[in-house]
Amino acid sequence: MKEKLESLNDSENNITGKNKILQDIKTNRQLIIILYLIIFCFSIIFFYMNANRETTKIINKLNLKINDINLRVDELNKKSNELNLKLGKMNEENLNEIICNYEINDDDINKQIKLFDYSEISNDQKIFDKNSELFLDNKLIEFNNIHVFLKPGIYSLKIKFKRFLTNINNLFLDCSKLIEIDLSHFKSEKVTNMNNLFSSCSNLKEIKGLNNLKTDNVNDMSFMFYGCQRLISLDLSSFNTSKVTNMSAMFSSCSSLKEIKGINNFVTDNVTIMSFMFYECESLISLDLSHFKTEKVITMNNMFNLCSNLIEIKGINNFITNNVIDMSYMFCRCYSLTSLDLSNFNTNNAIDISYMFRGCLNLRFLNLNQFKLNEKCKMDNLFKDIKNNICDLITNDKKIKNAFLI
Repeated sequence: MKEKLESLNDSENNITGKNKILQDIKTNRQLIIILYLIIFCFSIIFFYMNANRETTKIINKLNLKINDINLRVDELNKKSNELNLKLGKMNEENLNEIICNYEINDDDINKQIKLFDYSEISNDQKIFDKNSELFLDNKLIEFNNIHVFLKPGIYSLKIKFKRFLTNINNLFLDCSKLIEIDLSHFKSEKVTNMNNLFSSCSNLKEIKGLNNLKTDNVNDMSFMFYGCQRLISLDLSSFNTSKVTNMSAMFSSCSSLKEIKGINNFVTDNVTIMSFMFYECESLISLDLSHFKTEKVITMNNMFNLCSNLIEIKGINNFITNNVIDMSYMFCRCYSLTSLDLSNFNTNNAIDISYMFRGCLNLRFLNLNQFKLNEKCKMDNLFKDIKNNICDLITNDKKIKNAFLI
């Protein structure tokens, strides 16, 4: 029995030992699996890290190339912009056009409206006619200075010139429907005649680009702004008038004109005619003619006639009038003038001073110290309407004294 019991115990022990071995094998297998998993994970991590580094390098290289491309694109854009600017400037420099705006009312419908006038441009007519284009509201139209409008409104006309003009007198004569004009891109370097340029443009309110108008070669500005009744201000600061010989009626009948900028710098050394220059400029209050040279002037008749609100004429005392033959109506109806110093006026060659001071109702002081009239000189109604009891007259000429006291 003992032996059996011992053999049973041994067999149990063997079984227990085997179980332990089996358990140990399982445990070892699990450990090996875990180890493999750990190694696999580390391998993936290592692979990912290496792959990420390579990817980063590739991305960085691509970014560098993209940046390089962007820099080149920026350079090309800069060059393109520079070229566009140069082209734009070249196009602007090569532009030769005038832009006009016309106001058409109900009463103007189906009537012939004058847009411009080239009938007097004899030398330039072929250039003006065949080598120019007209655009009405950006539509190319047949070249014609007369147009019939079918409905009211503001219409824009662009006149494109393909050559330089030398003569633009009467160009907008009697264009009563013209309200605005732009000369910013008009080439006038070769123009010699501006006579009647805007004459009788009775509704013209604004002239843009006058500072662009080259007048270096112009010799005639007579009636240039005549009858521009709605113009309030003019800036002629850039005008070169050194070659001008005729300024007659230049601002005549500009009844609303209150200011003429730059007139104090006019070079008038060669001007011979100033008659009617400021005639009927009813809104002018002051004029600065300090730099006017009048040695060559022959006629000054009606120069300030009907400047009814004119209070001051600066520089009038410096006028040299040795060659002036006609001073008739010169200050006629200058109702607001209170003082005139004409002590430098020489009237030796004058043949007509009639009505020179007629209607100067508020004149309180008048110096005619150098006035000496010849026998042929007309002096009809020289002081008509002047109150001799309130005006202090300085003169050495007996004829003038007698005329004043009548």
